Amino acid sequence: DDSYESLFSSEQVKAIKSEDNVGRTIDLVMVAGSLNCSVPFNLLLRTVSSRSSLDLANIFDIFGGLDLFRWEWADNEYNELLVKPRLALEADLICRRRLGSTEKEAQRIIDLIGAIRSVGVEREHEMRFLFNMLHQVGPNGPRRTRYREMYADIGRTLTELRTRFGIEHPSIILQESAFRRHAVRKNTIEHNLKIKLLAEARDAVQTAIDGMAVGSISASKRTQRFLRVELASLYGFIAYSQAETQHSNDEIWSSYLATRSSIRRAVSVTDSYFPLDVGLWTPTDLLQKCEMSEQQKAELTADIYDILDQINPDALDPEQREKFHVRKLKTGNTLGDRGISASAFSNLIESGSTAGFYLQARNLAPEWNHQTEVFSTQARTQAKDAADFLDENMDLIAQDARCLSLLLECRWIAELGHRPFIGQRQPLPAAYTTRRTLLEIVRKLNEAYGEATRNVTRYLAAVLMWLTGEEKLAVETFRDLDWETEYEDSSRVIRRHMITNTDSLPTKFSGRVEAESRSGSHWIVRLEGESRQTVGLRSKDFSHVEIAYGRQLHDFGVAFNFIGPIATPLR
Repeated sequence: DDSYESLFSSEQVKAIKSEDNVGRTIDLVMVAGSLNCSVPFNLLLRTVSSRSSLDLANIFDIFGGLDLFRWEWADNEYNELLVKPRLALEADLICRRRLGSTEKEAQRIIDLIGAIRSVGVEREHEMRFLFNMLHQVGPNGPRRTRYREMYADIGRTLTELRTRFGIEHPSIILQESAFRRHAVRKNTIEHNLKIKLLAEARDAVQTAIDGMAVGSISASKRTQRFLRVELASLYGFIAYSQAETQHSNDEIWSSYLATRSSIRRAVSVTDSYFPLDVGLWTPTDLLQKCEMSEQQKAELTADIYDILDQINPDALDPEQREKFHVRKLKTGNTLGDRGISASAFSNLIESGSTAGFYLQARNLAPEWNHQTEVFSTQARTQAKDAADFLDENMDLIAQDARCLSLLLECRWIAELGHRPFIGQRQPLPAAYTTRRTLLEIVRKLNEAYGEATRNVTRYLAAVLMWLTGEEKLAVETFRDLDWETEYEDSSRVIRRHMITNTDSLPTKFSGRVEAESRSGSHWIVRLEGESRQTVGLRSKDFSHVEIAYGRQLHDFGVAFNFIGPIATPLR
C-alpha cells in the first residue's frame, strides 16, 4: 500500500519487508516498542540468534543505516543498552504491516520472554523488561485480552524459564499461574485442556510455596499471601471444571477438600476477600452441579455458613461488597432450607462427619449478620442452647474448626450479647471463670486450625491469656502478631475490645508512667492493683495531659489491638 510506504524511506521499506534476521530484529523491537517496552540489547541479540546464526555485522548495519530505532542506557552505570522504536505508533504500524495478526505478535513476545536468562550483569534489566512486558500483554494491561489466545503459551514459556534455566522468582511463578488461569476462561477451550492447564498452574504455585518452606525461594509476605490465594483459587477452578466434565465423585470431592484446606491457609495469612469468595462459590457451584451424597452435601453446606460468618461486608470495598451480596443471594437460593433430618444426622455421625453437629447447632443458634450489634435476651438464650449442644459433643467436634468457631460465637453471644469479632471497643467478660472457658475454646479452635490459624483468633487468645494471668504467653503472642502484621494488615491497630465490668461498662484504671518506648510518642504504664500489669500508651490519645516519667494517670480504660493492651481515654 503506497500510503503506508510513503511514511518510510526506500531503504526502510526494503528492511521492513525482509524476512531474514534483519526482519526478525525489526519484529522484536517493534512488537516490544508498541507495548512501550524497551528491549535490552543483549536480550535482543540472544533472541535473534536462537533461530539462526547471527551476523553481527549485518545487525549493526541495520541499526547504523536505518533511522527506525532509538537507544538509551538502562542505568547510570551504563551496564545495559536498551533499544526501542522512534515512536510507539510507528512501531504499531510496522507490526501490522509485517505480522498482520495478534497471534504472530504474541509469538514474537514469547520469543523475547523465552530468551531471558538469570545470569550476568544484565539480569536485573532483563527481569525488569519481563515484568513490564507481562503486565502489558496480560488481562490487566492496556491491551486487555488482545493476546488471550496465547496466554497458555506465555504461561508455559515462563515455566520453561523456571525448569530449564533456573529462574525461580515467586512473582514470575504467580504469572505462570495467572496466564493459565485466564486462558481457561475462554469459552472455546476444551474441558480436559482446562483441567490440564489448571493442574500445571497449581503445580507451579505449589513449587513456590514448597520452596519458601525450605528456604530455597525467598518472597515478601505480600507475595506469599498472593501465592496462597492463587492456590486456593486454582483448586476451586479444578473442582468446578471436574464437575462440569462429570468426573467421578471421588475426584471432585478430593479436589474440593484440597480447595477447602487451601482456603483456610490463605485466610490465615491475608485479610483479602478473595479466598473467602472462593470459599463461597466453590461449594455453592458443586451443590448445584453434582450429585453429592448426604454427607457431602452437609459438609458443603456447613462450609458455606462457616465462610459467611467470617465475612464482614462493611470491611469490603464497594466492588467487593457488591460481589459478595450477589454471591450471597445465589448461595441462599442454592441452600434453601438449612435444616437436617434426623436420619441424615445419624448417618453423618456414623460416617464420622462433624457437619451434622454444625448444622444442628446452627439451627439452634439465633440469626445474625454484621449489622447485629446487640442480641436480645431470646437470642442469647438460643445462642446458649447451641453452645451447650456443641459442648455436650466436644469429644466428637474437638478437631473441627467450623464447630469450634460456631461454639465461640454462640458462647460469646450468650455471655455478652455481642459477636466476638464485630465492632470496636467491644466488652470483654468480667468473670474469671467465663474468661477461662472462652480461652479454652479459642485454644481448641487455634489447635484445630493448625497452620491455618487466623490472626484474629490468635489475638483473642492473647487477650484472654492476659486477662487470666498468663501475661508472659500473652506478651509473646502480641509480639509475634505485631511483627507479622506490620505493614501488612491495616486492621492491626483497631481497638477491638475493652476491659469491662459485669454491666459491660469500661473498667476504670489508674497507673504510673514507667518508661518511654518511642521517643515522645509511646510510653509504658504500670497499672495499680493486684495484677500490676503494664500497658502501652500513645501521647496523642492523652493530649490533655503532659506525659512524663513518673506521671500518675487516673480513670482511663484498657483496650486491645494486635499490638497488645493499650491505655484508652474514657470519653
